[in-house]
Amino acid sequence: MIDLYAAFERRKLTSSQRHFSAYWCARAPNYLALGGGISTQAKLAIFRRLIARHRWGLAIWIGWLVLFGEPGADR
Repeated sequence: MIDLYAAFERRKLTSSQRHFSAYWCARAPNYLALGGGISTQAKLAIFRRLIARHRWGLAIWIGWLVLFGEPGADR
């Protein structure tokens, strides 16, 4: 499973799971703590925020995940 939070943390785009949940995923601050993974709707919220911030590379990556899923994931 791809850990989007860790990828954003490495790039210094977030400082906590609460920030990632609220700002990037547009969900409640405890969204990641619930442990259900990141929904397609939350990934779309991340995609929109990245486009607004002109972070094209990350936006393409998130768009790919939304359209085609995670590599190696069984459908």
